[in-house]
Amino acid sequence: MARARSKGVRLLTAVVALLCALPMLVMGATPATAAATIPVYDLDKQILPPEYAFVRFDTAHDGITGSDVTDVDGFRVEPAPNAAGTYLYYPTRQGASLLFRNAGELIDSATGQSRPLWAKYTVHNYYQERLVLTPNTFAIGGYFNYVNGIPQPNPKDTSSEWTVTLIDSATGQPLTADMKGSTGFIDLDGPDPNQPNPDHRFEGVELLSGFNGAYVRSDAHLKQYGVNGWMGDHDENRDEWGTVHAFQHYLGATFTGGTLRVRHKNGSATAFNTAYSPFNSTVPYRLHYDPNASDTVGNTPKNTGVPNDMSTTTVMHGCYAYYPSQARINLATGAKDADCWDSSQLTRPHHTFIGWSRDPKATEPEAQIVMPKHDETVYAIWVPNVRFTYDADKPAEYTGSMPGVPDAREFSPGATVPNTSPWKTGATNIIRGWRFDGWKTGRDDTSAAYGFDTTPITQDTTVYGSWTPLTINLHYDPNGGEGSHPSQNTRWDTTVTIPDDVNGSFHRDGFTLTGWNTQADGKGTAYQPGKGVPMVDHDVTLYAQWAPVATTMPETGSATLAWLIGGGALVLLIAVGAGVWMWRIRRKA
Repeated sequence: MARARSKGVRLLTAVVALLCALPMLVMGATPATAAATIPVYDLDKQILPPEYAFVRFDTAHDGITGSDVTDVDGFRVEPAPNAAGTYLYYPTRQGASLLFRNAGELIDSATGQSRPLWAKYTVHNYYQERLVLTPNTFAIGGYFNYVNGIPQPNPKDTSSEWTVTLIDSATGQPLTADMKGSTGFIDLDGPDPNQPNPDHRFEGVELLSGFNGAYVRSDAHLKQYGVNGWMGDHDENRDEWGTVHAFQHYLGATFTGGTLRVRHKNGSATAFNTAYSPFNSTVPYRLHYDPNASDTVGNTPKNTGVPNDMSTTTVMHGCYAYYPSQARINLATGAKDADCWDSSQLTRPHHTFIGWSRDPKATEPEAQIVMPKHDETVYAIWVPNVRFTYDADKPAEYTGSMPGVPDAREFSPGATVPNTSPWKTGATNIIRGWRFDGWKTGRDDTSAAYGFDTTPITQDTTVYGSWTPLTINLHYDPNGGEGSHPSQNTRWDTTVTIPDDVNGSFHRDGFTLTGWNTQADGKGTAYQPGKGVPMVDHDVTLYAQWAPVATTMPETGSATLAWLIGGGALVLLIAVGAGVWMWRIRRKA
C-alpha cells in the first residue's frame, strides 16, 4: 500500500544536515570495501573534498513550482488530487524528456556567488514509475493503480532508468567534463515487518554512470545491490531529518561532469519517492548547549542542521547543530525573539539564566564565540535570584492588628522592583491613628524612600513601612471674651487635661468665667480646669462660659429686682419704726 506521507517535505533540512551525523574527517582514507565500481566511503568518518562543493544537484528544497518544469516531451502531466501545487509526470514512451530549471546551484569559487543549475531528465526503461513535483521536491517515485479508490499492489517491482544532464543556466550548455559536484538520495526505505508483504517493501537507487563516490554510514540501514546500488534493508525511516535514524537511510554521491545515469526501484508493495539531495563539503563541528545544573527543568536550544551559508565571514545565529571551523556564532539568547529558543524553555529554581559560556563556572556570559576545529559545548550561566521582602514595621505604640503585606518575591539581580503593595503613601486608613509615609530602606526615620521601578536590586532587600502618628488639638475659644491659651496637641484616642490656670488667660468685663463647654451656647459637655477631655480622631474646641457680675440695677421683672424691692421695703419699715420709737421716748422725757 502506498505510504501517505510525502518525504519531500523533509528533504530540505536533510540536504545540509546529513553530513553532520557525527564528527567527520576530511576525505583521504581508504574507501570501504564494497562490491561496486566506485569507492564507497564511511560517512561517519569522511566527507567529500572541498572541490565538490561548487556544484550542488538538489531537487529537494522550498520554492519549487510547476513553472520550473519546461520543455515537456513525452509525459502525461496531471495535477495531484487534493494536493495543491503537486503535479504528476507519467512517461508515455522511452526517450521522454523534460527540463527542470530549479535543480540546485553552481557556485563561483572565487566570489561565492551562485546561479541556478538546470537538469534535463530523459527516461529509458520504466514500469509504474513517474516524476512527482511538490512545493519542496521534484522526485522519482513509484505509483499504484487504483480500483474503486483502493490502491492495488503491483504485480512486480517497479523501476525506472534515467539520464540526467546537468546544465549551466548561464550558458544553457551541459557542465564540462572537469566539473565536480555532490548529490545524494534521501529516505531509502526497507521492509517494515509490521506491514503486509514486508519482503516487497523497499526502495533503492543504482548509480549507473557519471558517479565517482558513494557515501553511507557504517551503521546504515541500507544494503548493496546491482550496479553501485543501495536499498533499504530492514526498516522504514519515519523520523524527521536531523536524526541518526534518518541519516541511516541516506546515500550520498559525488560526480564529475554533467551526465548522470541512475536506476530507481520500488518493491511491488510500495510506491516510495526519493529526490536528489546534496551535502556540503565543509567540515562541520557540533555545538552543544548544556543546562549546567541538575535541577533545571525544560530544554536547551533544539539546534538542528547546518548554516546554508558555510562562509566564516558572516556571523551565524546559534540555532544550528553544526558549524564550520572559525565561524562566528551569536549564541541563542534568552529573549523572546526570532531565534530558536528563549529562557522560558529552561528554568532553575531560585535562579535566573543570563546567557551561555564555554566556561561552566563563568559568572558572565559570552554573547558570541568562534567555532574551534572540534565540537564545542557552551554552558548555561545561572545567577541566584535576590529576594525582595515587605516589613510593615508596626509602630510600638500601636496595639491593634496589622493588615497583611505582599508576599516576598524573587528577582534576577539588576532588575527593578515594581510596588505591589496596595498601601498608598499618605493614607490614614491603614491603621488607626497613623499616617502611612511609604516604604523606606531602613527602620529609622532618616532612611530614604525605596525607589520602586528605578532602583536595580542586587542583593536581598527588605523595605519597611514608615508611620507618623496622627495628632489632634484641643482649642480654647474665648466665646465673647478676650485672651488666648495655647492649643494642646495630642494623638488620637487620648485624654487631655485642661490646665488649672486656663481661666486666667481670659477675661470679660462684667462677667466671671464659670467653666468650659463643647458648645458655645453651653448645651454641650461641660468641663472645668483640671478635668480630662477625651480626644478621639478630630480637633475639639472648648468655649468659655461667662456669668455677669451684679454691679447695676437688675432689669425689671428679674428675681433679683424682686428681692431688692422686698429688702428695701423691710429696711424702710424698720427705719420708720425706729423713728417712731425715738419720737415717743423724747415726748415722755
